[in-house]
Amino acid sequence: MVDELRATETETAADRRRAGREAYENPYLIALLRRQGEKQGSAPEDKASELPESPRDDLSPARGIGVALVMGAALWFVLGGLLLLVWDLLR
Repeated sequence: MVDELRATETETAADRRRAGREAYENPYLIALLRRQGEKQGSAPEDKASELPESPRDDLSPARGIGVALVMGAALWFVLGGLLLLVWDLLR
């Protein structure tokens, strides 16, 4: 019974592959899916860990929001002024 289940598992796995991908095997992906990343070999280390750490500005997003609020308020002020000007000219 176990052999029958194994046979259907391999057939299902082969059937699920896309056309043209039958011969492609990535050893890092297979090791990762089998949870054996360290045993069979792992992917090369990420280069980001070797870069020097740059100072980070934590208020940068807040400054962007502040600039957007000021620009939006200025836009509404100009549009309101133009609306009042047009209103006075039409009276």
